[in-house]
Amino acid sequence: MKLILFTFNILFTLTLSSQNKIQFDQRLLQKYTVDYLERIYEENKNQFDFIEFFLNNSYYFQNIKQIPDQKQKYYPNILEYSNQNFQNIEIDDLSENSFNIFLFNIPFHQKEKITFSIGDLNKVIIIRSKNEIHELFKRHQLNK
Repeated sequence: MKLILFTFNILFTLTLSSQNKIQFDQRLLQKYTVDYLERIYEENKNQFDFIEFFLNNSYYFQNIKQIPDQKQKYYPNILEYSNQNFQNIEIDDLSENSFNIFLFNIPFHQKEKITFSIGDLNKVIIIRSKNEIHELFKRHQLNK
């Protein structure tokens, strides 16, 4: 009887601990380890919230008809900024639903947005300025 209770207790404890595991966005796992994310989540929830917010809100997509030839130099192809560890990024990986800002070495400006073309698609991606991202994050935190 004691063995049955002991076994039940262990199984119950394991079930509870597995339910407490944090489910991370898969895009975060392309840059960070689970251990690192769990540590940040436990030690500095605000920093973790910012990382998640940044992943989803540091950019936005915009449809365009066509970039005129004379303006092409102002809209570099975002694929040219792919991180060394992710050189084989395909255009299909750049959809609005799966885009991962952490796969790119993009320069962020303090006050200015940056616009990138996305291959030959009739779409651009606009990277928000640091100031705008921080302001949006503050508003997001207040609305929680």
